[in-house]
Amino acid sequence: MICLRHVLVLILLLSIQAAAQDYPVETVIQAGHYAAITSVAFSPDGKFAATGSSDKTIKLWETASGREIRSYMCNEGNVRYLCFGPAGKLLASIDHNYGLKIWEVPTSKLLHEISLDNNRILSVDFLPDGEFLVVGTEKEHAFLWDMQESRRIRNFRPDTADIRMQRRFGYPAARSVELSPDGKTLLTGSSDRTAFVFDVSSGRQIRKYKSDRTSCTSCTITAHFSPDTKHIVAGNMDSVFTWNAETGDVAMKMEGRRASYFEAVYSHDGKYIASSLYGTGLVWEASSGKLVDTLKGHLDDITSMQFHPKKDLILTGSGDRTAGIWRVPSCRKLISLNGYLNDVDEKILGDGFMYWIAFINEVKLSPDGKYLAIGKTGNLAKLLDFRTGKVVQTYKGHKGMVISLDFSTDGTYLATGAADGTAKVWLVESGEMLRSFPEGSSNIPYFSVDFSPDGKLLATGSWDGYVRIWEVATGRMLKGIRAHENVSPYTVQFSHNGLYVVSGGLDQKLKLFEIDTGRELFELVGHTNVVSAVRRHPDGRTLLSASWDGKAKLWDMSTGMQIRKFTAHEARVQSIAIDPGGEIMVTGSDDNTARLWNISEGKLLKTFTGHRGTVSSVNLDPEGKYLVTGSHDGTIKTWDLNSGDELLTQVFIGEPDACSESLHKFVDSFRRGLSVESAGRE
Repeated sequence: MICLRHVLVLILLLSIQAAAQDYPVETVIQAGHYAAITSVAFSPDGKFAATGSSDKTIKLWETASGREIRSYMCNEGNVRYLCFGPAGKLLASIDHNYGLKIWEVPTSKLLHEISLDNNRILSVDFLPDGEFLVVGTEKEHAFLWDMQESRRIRNFRPDTADIRMQRRFGYPAARSVELSPDGKTLLTGSSDRTAFVFDVSSGRQIRKYKSDRTSCTSCTITAHFSPDTKHIVAGNMDSVFTWNAETGDVAMKMEGRRASYFEAVYSHDGKYIASSLYGTGLVWEASSGKLVDTLKGHLDDITSMQFHPKKDLILTGSGDRTAGIWRVPSCRKLISLNGYLNDVDEKILGDGFMYWIAFINEVKLSPDGKYLAIGKTGNLAKLLDFRTGKVVQTYKGHKGMVISLDFSTDGTYLATGAADGTAKVWLVESGEMLRSFPEGSSNIPYFSVDFSPDGKLLATGSWDGYVRIWEVATGRMLKGIRAHENVSPYTVQFSHNGLYVVSGGLDQKLKLFEIDTGRELFELVGHTNVVSAVRRHPDGRTLLSASWDGKAKLWDMSTGMQIRKFTAHEARVQSIAIDPGGEIMVTGSDDNTARLWNISEGKLLKTFTGHRGTVSSVNLDPEGKYLVTGSHDGTIKTWDLNSGDELLTQVFIGEPDACSESLHKFVDSFRRGLSVESAGRE
């Protein structure tokens, strides 16, 4: 059974809720998103909310409790748009590549995919029967789609004959599409600050709405009906206003300066209109245009907003990786939709380096295979017993998130690098801090730390573009090397003899430096994106690197020439590990998998599938029996290297909490319908 600091098993209550909603009960740990939330939607009854994120997942939440229900995977990058079907059983999403996916809400099953050649899908809405979709596109305006037959039924093309100068333009884009409650009319927000209403049954245009007579072909807007369809609110313009749907006249302008407003939406009863300006949520009284209040509480920009379909509530998604449900008109936050992945020092989210920190989630196995060190547990690092999963030591002293780790070769010391601009060296067993490099903190995060093979030196790679070499015994900095111009080193590694250091950077460059002089000897040319990981090969002559270009490469350290190229993944490669014998390596990727390779033959041996987020850390135990992977989904998994079976999953719920569970127990509890929730997250 999962062990948590506070565990609440809600078997009876959840079973009743599941039966009422026809949603199967699952074992779900409150994880949240680890990247910005980019889209939100309420279910038609308002009991559930969906959030889409840059972490490539969609999550379903219970709005009354803020409890996470399940996740929907297989998205490509950002989730740009979300829309529930009329019965709440279907969910449509538009991903980073402008492809459309239809999900079965109760099971997370992907039912349909729609992609267009040389065109982008921008918006979608369901007809009331739930069997048809209206799809808005970039180049063909909109069309009606039959989901059962997977075919296009009807096109909706604007009529431009009324304005001579626009006859050849054609209003290609439909940035927003929305059906009237009865499903008989379609409203589209289009190019040139124009909206259209169509008859759904015939595809005929009924009316055109334009904000002014000026022309701006690249200015696409969003448009939404009021609940009674008597008015239309326009968003994504320099002001927020409403049209009279019957006459086409501007009915009301919302208070505020001329600026770049986002999408504007009506409340369920038409009393309020909401939009955002420069990331701040605004709520107006629809009848008077008077600003009621602003939404204050997110630590980053609001990216998406939607009103509750039945209550005076509004749902927001933010760049701070959380969603919120707010009371209107008081604009008081009632519930935050988040999880243990959000348990970090939120104050640093606005810093530019946070984008890069998001991809680092290092887990390190000690050289003897006894311990696992993990970071990103607040400002702490933790040491786990590899066999039992229990936390045996906590390293306290950093004032910012711990983002990089390394054990000395003999396993005596642990080095940690943090967002506070320091690296620290600790005695592994006692947890005593021996050194801090430098002694004071700064706002220059240390992305990478690496002990020299003899353990006497420590290399650090930091946000200011420097690789620094420190003497462990004295804390003295021996050399500062400007490794990359105007960008940060992302990974550093000593050579086999400790006389050289290799730096892989955000500038896509991999360089070798002589330490005493700080002079660059040569650049290892070949990667075409960020160099994310470097590991020296046990043979003492070669080096392995991984990159966001999807490749891993084997290099000759004496010449800088490539020996072998591995097309490792179709997505970015974030991590790499080599077995002590130097025969095999493992790569971890944004495609949520780890892959095992024969190095000498360049042959793929096995793929490990099970994570629900980027595999950002991979480790091989010294006996060659196990693979340990760390992921952005907040889990650490242990695998049988020979069979590929998943043996153990560990989850960390904030700084003090951990859970560990064998796979067969997890499957058994899943089948029995157990649902477990942490009730005491910090």
